[in-house]
Parts: sequence; C-alpha cells; structure tokens
Amino acid sequence: MIEELEVDGELIQIEVSVAWANMDRDTLLLEAVAYGPANWLTERMAEKVRIKLPPTDEDVEGRIAT
Repeated sequence: MIEELEVDGELIQIEVSVAWANMDRDTLLLEAVAYGPANWLTERMAEKVRIKLPPTDEDVEGRIAT
C-alpha cells in the first residue's frame, strides 16, 4: 500500500507492507519506507517492526486438546 502525504510543502510517499514474520504465524512483520522529494532519492527512510500477536481462543483450545 502506498500513501502520499505533504510534509513542509513537499510531497512524500510512504509504502507500507505487512507479512508473517515466522512459520507459526503468531508474529507480523510491518515495514514502512518513505520516499521523498528529489533530494531524498538516495536517502530513503525505512523502518521495520515485529508485532507478536496475543493467543486467540482457537490457539488456547488447540493447546488444551493436544
């Protein structure tokens, strides 16, 4: 997903992606990359964060059954 924003009179684009961080599918990997005006072309800003999801009722029931 790409969003465009105006910051200090300059148009920037922020690209956001979300994917599973592991095979268990209990953690998400969120990545955001900012692309700015011409002076940013070689200096893009990127950040990643991992988000551990809380167990769901299905997870708990599955663990009790096994």
